Amino acid sequence: MQKLSQAKNFEEVVKLHTANPDSPFVRDASNKLVRRSYWMDMPDSTLVMVMTQGAGANLTNDEKRAHLIDLKREPLIGPNMSSRNLAA
Repeated sequence: MQKLSQAKNFEEVVKLHTANPDSPFVRDASNKLVRRSYWMDMPDSTLVMVMTQGAGANLTNDEKRAHLIDLKREPLIGPNMSSRNLAA
């Protein structure tokens, strides 16, 4: 089984998370987030922490950016999304 750290692109990350139905990154057949309310209920500070230190820590900056755009949370996108604060 491939590990998340071995994923080469966002689509592979989604496939790996989709294999785990409890993952917050699971998407349906139309590429919509299944657990969208999980993300939408998070305050910005928590979302930043999850993306930098939690479930999203292994994503690339482009993957994090795409996820935040999908969540309509573009204001959190900053120049260095691997930092502790996405808006830095």
